[in-house]
Amino acid sequence: MIPNPVCMFAALHTRRIADSMVHFIRTTLSNQPVSVVTESGPVSLNSVMDLAAECTAVNAMMTAVLTRQPVGAARSEPHFADLDEACRELTKSADVLADVIQALPDSVLYEEFQHPRAIMRGDNAILAAYRNMAYHCGQINTLQLLTGDAEFHVPPNWR
Repeated sequence: MIPNPVCMFAALHTRRIADSMVHFIRTTLSNQPVSVVTESGPVSLNSVMDLAAECTAVNAMMTAVLTRQPVGAARSEPHFADLDEACRELTKSADVLADVIQALPDSVLYEEFQHPRAIMRGDNAILAAYRNMAYHCGQINTLQLLTGDAEFHVPPNWR
């Protein structure tokens, strides 16, 4: 079987965005929650470890969705002892998902998958975790700005 180039591309970028997120986590000065003042009062934002946990859970959930396994336990967010564990587990979850995506046939792009929130087409399902991690990279960059780090830390795999 000839590999599906669309799925290979999605798998590659799933790994790359996870690596980028790890870079942003490691360049964040603090893992402490940040509070911001809004019109309705102070709001506490998630820490970088919270964001890593959410992305790790979404990666596991999308692995279950794409392999048509029960999502159940995959939806629960892990609790990490420290940032090193968070980075390791995020990377591992992205690698497992990328391996699944890369092995999918062309027909998957037109199939439907049961996501916990809705039915998804395959062409969207293979990119869902990537999009989620990219969004959370932006949240980490915002946390960096809010804690006084105005430098954009360019991940090595973006050069």
